[in-house]
Amino acid sequence: MKITKTYRCIESLDVYENNAFKKFLLSPYFNKNKSLIALHDIYTNYSEKQLELEDKKTIWNSILENKNYNDSKFRKLNSDLLKLFEQFIRIEAFEADKKTRLTVELKAINNRNLDILYNSTKAKIDRYKKYNIDKSADHYYYLYETEKTKFELKTDIERKNKKTDFTKEFNISNISINLDIFYLSEKLKYISTTLSWSKLYKIKIEPFDISPIKKIISDKKEIIPPIALYYQIYLTLTEPEELRHFLILRKLIHKYLDVFPPKEQRYILDSAVSYGVGKVNSGFLELQKPTLDLYKEALEFEGFYDAGFLSPTSFRNIVFFALRTKEFDWAESFVNTYGERLKEEQRENAKTFNLARIAFYKKEFNQVIQLLQLVEYDDVFYNLVSRTFLLASYYELEEYDSLEALINSTNVYLRRDKGISESSKRNYLNQNRFLKRIMNVNQNDKSAIEKLKRQLSDTKGVASKPWLVEKINELL
Repeated sequence: MKITKTYRCIESLDVYENNAFKKFLLSPYFNKNKSLIALHDIYTNYSEKQLELEDKKTIWNSILENKNYNDSKFRKLNSDLLKLFEQFIRIEAFEADKKTRLTVELKAINNRNLDILYNSTKAKIDRYKKYNIDKSADHYYYLYETEKTKFELKTDIERKNKKTDFTKEFNISNISINLDIFYLSEKLKYISTTLSWSKLYKIKIEPFDISPIKKIISDKKEIIPPIALYYQIYLTLTEPEELRHFLILRKLIHKYLDVFPPKEQRYILDSAVSYGVGKVNSGFLELQKPTLDLYKEALEFEGFYDAGFLSPTSFRNIVFFALRTKEFDWAESFVNTYGERLKEEQRENAKTFNLARIAFYKKEFNQVIQLLQLVEYDDVFYNLVSRTFLLASYYELEEYDSLEALINSTNVYLRRDKGISESSKRNYLNQNRFLKRIMNVNQNDKSAIEKLKRQLSDTKGVASKPWLVEKINELL
């Protein structure tokens, strides 16, 4: 039997969610068709392989005994169960979102003119606002909606008959203020996203005029977290040469990141980290420490992780920045602690490779060689960088026969592997060419060494160039 979409959806539920879905199906308020309960049980108890081997008619007979198989009715059963699944996840999402529940409850009271429930619901909303730390753009839209609905709960006649100033009681200005904050925050976020994508995919876009937003921001004395952070991200994208924008963004993240939900934390952290890494790679080494500090802080926020997992790229970058700032002990502690945050299939390779990097920076070259023998080279990145560390370790240990053999085998690999980009091939072939010349140069011929240094300096696209320069300077 072909695996259905309905089966895939039920398979995605964990044990607790699936038990809740079963209770949902057993409720006559939602479902009165017992065949759907039976189909759910089959999908829950069958593995994918078992189901693929099973015949649709056998499944049908398990559900509807003594009835001839009808393919269109079987498809209808799957369709009806899928609709109930969609209804179930909608209800679960609604119940999990207290903010939305309260807003809908207040609107329902308004639509039904249930003034008797107004005060109790308003009290729940006020308590939520008091204790809720969320200050994202969505929070301000929620405040706008609740204030607007509360205002609309009173009829025009009731408002006119009020002896007191009704605008004070219903706080009409808050309706406008909260809507403005939501609008400005969202506009800045999506402008920044568009700018970021345009740089990533090299797309030309029309410039955005945010002068009205700048005026509103400059007029406000208090800091509104979503506006402040998204505006600062916007500045790092539009004025990348001004490093102070990144440093200000770092301070804002430190102060306000915890008032954002995980999804927005991820966007804010990714934006800041991308800027820091990009600038360091461009030679602005003064941002190494601030970027590492940003990474350290990001590790404390769940929003930094993708479905609870740390990406191998972030893992490598964090180790790189720790090594460049000579925090060797912290780097080793990070690998052993946060390696558990990597996906299981990536974990051992990433940990071993990065421990080898740390050993290299600590000049423990024999340890580098031992560790890299344990790394699996399915990934091009691991393959090329691991070879580079091995080459450097052999050079430092003066194991020139092993070094020359590895240079030759790496050159063959670079020329044969079609999965390596042309620019990477060029960079690593140039690296190997200069390393071989350094190894073979007459160490007593200073003019030859000086010439080699000039040629290396003039050659663009050389992997490990700073290390190669360092080795030439040692010869001089």
